[in-house]
Amino acid sequence: RTAATAYTFGARDLRRMADSFDSPRPTTIVYHSHPRVGAYFSEEDTRAALAAGWPVDYLVVDVQEDRVVEAVLFHRIGDDFEKKAVFTVGE
Repeated sequence: RTAATAYTFGARDLRRMADSFDSPRPTTIVYHSHPRVGAYFSEEDTRAALAAGWPVDYLVVDVQEDRVVEAVLFHRIGDDFEKKAVFTVGE
């Protein structure tokens, strides 16, 4: 998999995020883009988020060609992730 089809956190980023949960300013949102396929929470996103178990929402950004089209915020409900908000970018 490449950066065009997947994202991953480095060890340093993972440590910082884990440490943030015990701080006064914990991480609350993790974001990533879906180039050319839309802003949806994929099966792989769900698997990774459930495995991580982080108490965060996920912002998925739809990038088409050279611009952002939409961003969708997902919130965990049990083992599912439901749309919490949709942000559309004008022309």
